Amino acid sequence: MLFKPNSDIGSQIALLDGTSRRNHYKVNTIRINDKNGDVWLFVDDVGLCKYDKKDNNIKVVSRNARQGNCLEIDNDQNLWLGSNKGLYKYMPATNTFSDNYFKGNYRITDLYIARTGILWIASDGKGVLLMDLTSKKLKPLLSADGKEILNSSSILNLFEDEEGRKWISTLRGGINVIEAKENPFKSVVYNDSRIKNPNINFVSSFAEASDGNIWIGSNGSGLRCWNRNKNTYTFYYNDANNNRSLRSNLVTSVIEDYKNTIWVSTWYGGVNRFDKATNSFEHYSCYNPFTDLEEKQVWFLYEDRNKNLWASTSNDGTLYKLNRALNQFELFDKQLVNIQCLAEDKEGNLWGGNYSSLIKIDKQNKKHITYHIGYTVRCIHEDKFGNFWVATQGDGLLLFNRKDGSYTRFDETKGLQSNSILRIQEDTHGNLWMSSFTGLIKYDAKEKIFIKFSRSDGLQSNQFSFNGSAILKSGELLFGGIKGFNIFYPDSVYTSSLKPNVFLTAVHINGEPIESNINHITKIDLDKVTELTIPYDKAYISLDFVAPEYSAPDKIRYSYYLEGWDKKFNTVNAEHSVTYSHLPEGSYYFKVKVSDIFGILGNETQLLKIKVLPPWYRTWWAYLFYLGLATVLIYIYVTYKSNQHRLKYEVNLAKLTIEKEKELTEKKMSFFTYISHEFRTPLTLIINPLKEIVLGKDDVEEKKGLTVVYRNAKRLLSLVDQLLLFRKVEADEQHLKTEMFSIADLCNDVYLCFQQHAVSKNINFSIEGIENKTNIIADKEKIEIILFNLLSNAFKFTPNGGIISLRLDEKEKQIEIIVSDSGCGISEDVSHRMFQPFYQVKTKEGNHPTGFGIGLYLSKKLAEANGGTLSFTSEEYKGTTFVLTLQKSDTVESENVSVSEIKGNSFLEELVEDLALEKSSLTETGYPQNKSDIINKLTSGLPAMLIVDDNKDMRDLLKQIFNSSFNIYEAEDGDDGYECAKKEIPDIIISDIMMKRMNGIEFCSKVKSDTAIGHIPVILLTASSSTEIKLKGIEGGAEDYITKPFDKEIIVASVKNILSRRNRLQQYFFNTVTLQPNFNIDNEYKDFIEQCIKITEKHIDDPDFTIKTFSREIGMSHPKLYKKVKSVSGLSVNVFIRYLRLRKAAELLINTNKTINEVTYEVGFRDIKYFREQFNKLFEINPSEYIKRYRKPLGNKSNT
Repeated sequence: MLFKPNSDIGSQIALLDGTSRRNHYKVNTIRINDKNGDVWLFVDDVGLCKYDKKDNNIKVVSRNARQGNCLEIDNDQNLWLGSNKGLYKYMPATNTFSDNYFKGNYRITDLYIARTGILWIASDGKGVLLMDLTSKKLKPLLSADGKEILNSSSILNLFEDEEGRKWISTLRGGINVIEAKENPFKSVVYNDSRIKNPNINFVSSFAEASDGNIWIGSNGSGLRCWNRNKNTYTFYYNDANNNRSLRSNLVTSVIEDYKNTIWVSTWYGGVNRFDKATNSFEHYSCYNPFTDLEEKQVWFLYEDRNKNLWASTSNDGTLYKLNRALNQFELFDKQLVNIQCLAEDKEGNLWGGNYSSLIKIDKQNKKHITYHIGYTVRCIHEDKFGNFWVATQGDGLLLFNRKDGSYTRFDETKGLQSNSILRIQEDTHGNLWMSSFTGLIKYDAKEKIFIKFSRSDGLQSNQFSFNGSAILKSGELLFGGIKGFNIFYPDSVYTSSLKPNVFLTAVHINGEPIESNINHITKIDLDKVTELTIPYDKAYISLDFVAPEYSAPDKIRYSYYLEGWDKKFNTVNAEHSVTYSHLPEGSYYFKVKVSDIFGILGNETQLLKIKVLPPWYRTWWAYLFYLGLATVLIYIYVTYKSNQHRLKYEVNLAKLTIEKEKELTEKKMSFFTYISHEFRTPLTLIINPLKEIVLGKDDVEEKKGLTVVYRNAKRLLSLVDQLLLFRKVEADEQHLKTEMFSIADLCNDVYLCFQQHAVSKNINFSIEGIENKTNIIADKEKIEIILFNLLSNAFKFTPNGGIISLRLDEKEKQIEIIVSDSGCGISEDVSHRMFQPFYQVKTKEGNHPTGFGIGLYLSKKLAEANGGTLSFTSEEYKGTTFVLTLQKSDTVESENVSVSEIKGNSFLEELVEDLALEKSSLTETGYPQNKSDIINKLTSGLPAMLIVDDNKDMRDLLKQIFNSSFNIYEAEDGDDGYECAKKEIPDIIISDIMMKRMNGIEFCSKVKSDTAIGHIPVILLTASSSTEIKLKGIEGGAEDYITKPFDKEIIVASVKNILSRRNRLQQYFFNTVTLQPNFNIDNEYKDFIEQCIKITEKHIDDPDFTIKTFSREIGMSHPKLYKKVKSVSGLSVNVFIRYLRLRKAAELLINTNKTINEVTYEVGFRDIKYFREQFNKLFEINPSEYIKRYRKPLGNKSNT
């Protein structure tokens, strides 16, 4: 059949056989002449034929041979015919066949002329034969050592690829591949059936002699000399009966010295020198004078540039040097042990390596330098470039820096094929050749890469020996191992850097081959599947790929990557199959990189495109439906959220309104609570004096009482006026009574009202700018209220010794009244709230009254009502300045304004009257002013009372009530009260709740938390009837809570009852201690006293019984125990324990016959004199008198 280019349709060509045309004939073989294009055919039972292009038919050329299997054309245009009988040559010039080139019948199956001009002949039964077309000599295809290299002798076909590699198909022997180049690694193996030693080919060391012979040491099979020219061996073994024989068959090292003498080191046999004249060995021992032993395990021999011969021994052996004069090896340095290798650098320095270190050996002074490596150093080598290499067993190859002792490590992570390097040899190009346990490694000095060679490259095996390497004068390298040794020229080792092509060899979908699922194939390029489309439920795919590399397939690495799934390329070695499961829908591209034999990966190659279809619910129309549904849902959600947001806004607005109303209500409640307190306090001070008057006190007391009543009634009226004014301002109902008056006179009047108050607080109070009598038109009373509020605040927040100024500044159209103080100032974060109603300043120090919270609010409202403004500036801790700005009279319309003279003002008059009454009350006290009276009270034995209240009238009232029955101490606030309580230790405290600085609840809590005064009972007074405040007071430790206004009898009864309970409890304890008859008390206190007695009696004989031990056993903290003991006994814990010891002493004195001395030490006293004093102080009788009075009757009773 003849096919034209790019056409799948062929036409049959007729055979001209004589005069007939035949269309039915059998063609056995066809061969095309590449030079002239002739097409030769051999037709069975016809003969040799040729295609005639002109006539488009086949013509018979020769009928001399009727049977033929194959044809081949040589360079001389002759045809070679292989048949079932043999091989023939056809010569077209003479149209004749030669005789059979084989003697006998040989069935020839295929012919091929290689590029070398050798005719390769495939036969059935005789293998492959090679014919030199020049000499016509035939020879079989065998290995270098004469062995068969094919798996079968029945050959079917021959093929030569582009690289000259021969492919040979066989019958029942598979396909055999013959490389184009011979294996550069020649393996030398000694085979002699007469030698039964299995170690004959375990080569351990080499040495090239000056005569060209190679001395080979073995591990267990002695020493042999190889004559390469004659390929003969001379063996040397250990003979126990011959002292001149080799001392051990375990040869570790061989060397020829500068005198051409062969030296051999052996294991267990020391050093041996070969004597050529007698063909025998002289033994040298390595004697250690320090251990008095011969070290026979000689491992390594080395001759340095100074002709010194060194021998190192192992198994904790040392280093020796040959003394040629004495012809013996002498110990060099006992510190150098287990030296495994020796080498010199170009500077003549001698280096050695042992099991853990690299050592620079000082041959002169023996001051060696050791560099710790951590692994065994097997070889040391300096290359032609000056690089200093150290081979280790386990840590790879080290590039050592001899200047600072640092090194760069090359190991398996950096491309080195093994971390154990045994020997290093260098070729003429500076490349390093290294042996290991896994083959040979070449370090390419130019490319800086490592190349591995293994048994598949022709090596004797992958395992080499420790000292088995050498370089010959010819440049050949020798490396010995467990199965012989390899000898080769480094330059002959050709390594191709070509990267083979990669092909997809198999595809499986869901475990089934693609051939059974061809419907998934969507694209094919020639015979290669390039694209697949699979459904999502079958997205389980396996891919096989391969790169045809036949020279070194074990060195090929692959790196695959599925774009769209993998994050990076995945590198594998021998594996070239990958599986992906559960791939989601999408497009994926499978790409592979292939490396060359150096391990360098090439460019990626896309082998396959995979398209995974989505399920129906993830198709485009499904997403369109989802989009529409989502749009509807979003619309519903947005509408819902909008409604929710609007509703939430309305709720928040309502909530905010409620919170503001709540806040305002709370402020009002706080305000009215404070006002109620202010009402209740004067009411209390009014009611009690009136009651005293009704009960008929003397005139002095009556006058003082009426003064108090009058002052507090006026105070109530003032408070009511402020409330009414606040109500009017809130309701915008205030009516201004404008008039023209002198603002300077008004300021001066206000100044005079506060002058006495300034003197009492030691405040520098000044007024300025009142010289000009400027008139203004305004409501005079409202301006007075503003000034009074401003100055009141200034005095409240200015400490004693401070400065307050009132200044009047006249502007062109305005008058400014400036009130400045040096008080605590106002912080920036609250300054914006100063004019809000009910806001109260809370200073950080907490040492100033906070006011009612309406003063500044009223002042600002009144200023604005009078056409003015009120503003302030303040700096915290430095003071505050308020500025009241008013219009001058000529800038205000004067209609309906009355011009009046400045008359006495009722408001100021009332203020001056109150101040006068308050001043007079300071001296009108009904208490002892005489010093002798005070001393008499202090020495009278009366209990002490502390009164804490910021209202002097209230303190005076309480003093009046309790003056006759208590020593009175008083304090203005909680801080002063706490200090006074600690100093005076009163029997009871009465405290108001609302006070300056520290309030009553805080004061009570602080007192109760102090162990020294926590036992003192506290009564709290308050104007509030709030249950919450009462609860806080009780929680703070207060014994009672009394609401103002109160009856005198109630507070007196409360004090009496509290002290009575406390005295009764202490009396019970005293009676218990002194063994007197007792009465009933609460079980709580009774159990506590009994428990204390029990614990004390447990430790009664221990003089070191401490409060700490007492607290631990009773289960109370020290402060809590102190309070409890103080409340029960009125004593400290130490005195309490002492009383209990004395109680036990009294029991022992009356119930036993023990002496006073015995009892003293038994109850824990160390000093008898001290015991007598304390006993007498408690029982008011000496111990001896106590015994006389009570022992006899009580003793008799105890003995019954």
